[in-house]
Amino acid sequence: MIRRILVAIDGSEGSAKALDVSISEAKKRDAELHIVYVIQTSGLYQDIMMNTADPVGDPASYRTLQLLTDEGKKVTAAAEDHAKQEGLHTHTHLPDGHPGDMIINTAIENESEMIIIGSHGKRGMIEEFLIGSVSMFVATHSPVTTMIVK
Repeated sequence: MIRRILVAIDGSEGSAKALDVSISEAKKRDAELHIVYVIQTSGLYQDIMMNTADPVGDPASYRTLQLLTDEGKKVTAAAEDHAKQEGLHTHTHLPDGHPGDMIINTAIENESEMIIIGSHGKRGMIEEFLIGSVSMFVATHSPVTTMIVK
């Protein structure tokens, strides 16, 4: 029986679809809904543009990290409001790091039995081509059931 569902969101159209599916699944199963937004501090753009080793010591990197965190808070608050309007009990998570790793780690830490993720998020086509999609990474590496929403 699935009692905890984790949905990965990033503010994209794909993650909005994943959120809708996760709300439906959580209602059907009377499950808790965990909402995760990963503050991406690793990846092609971040590796080139940010001092991820010490973002606080680098004003530009610190400001970028603040903006990413603010966006994550805004996106998760809207998702949480939407889920609560549907009568669900929710938890939000804003880890930072590699999106695929953090989604899986958050699911494991919270004992989620299912991960729901959109097939396409905010990554650009070039970055996705070079390093792969987050949804494929999660589906390949997750120890729990993973649903990819188109």
